Amino acid sequence: MRFIFPLLISFFVLAATLYSSCENSEATSPSPDHNTLLLKHYLEDNFGDSIPQATHYFIMVCKKGSREQVAKKLDHINRLFIHIPRSEYSAFISTNMPVNDSVLPLCASQTDWDASIEKLELLYSSVTLIKTKNGRIVNKDDMLDQDENYWKNFMK
Repeated sequence: MRFIFPLLISFFVLAATLYSSCENSEATSPSPDHNTLLLKHYLEDNFGDSIPQATHYFIMVCKKGSREQVAKKLDHINRLFIHIPRSEYSAFISTNMPVNDSVLPLCASQTDWDASIEKLELLYSSVTLIKTKNGRIVNKDDMLDQDENYWKNFMK
């Protein structure tokens, strides 16, 4: 009996310490990466919007190429997203890049009237596809030529 009491005390101290450390690690999540912060501020400042917690795709269109290039890339996106619910993706289009409605994805689209998308440091081509989850960017592609296996993995 003399040895059981100190053993029980040690067990409870250890259990309390482990519980406390687990609780603290859940409360602090790592800070968002630079690209996520850029997208977050762009959405908040220009549209009063935010990056959702659920999986979401952002289609960003800016004037870094010809209208023909943009139309070709948007046509590819339309084929990729044929089975994705419209609520899971949205498009942001610079007023500097006129795009025919016929090539726009069938989702919520917003025009960036002051063209601040043009200054967004995470876009390197006329069309950029960004995948987010849990309020963070998890994948980004500048819509350069990729094979079908690449796109299947991107969409997972």
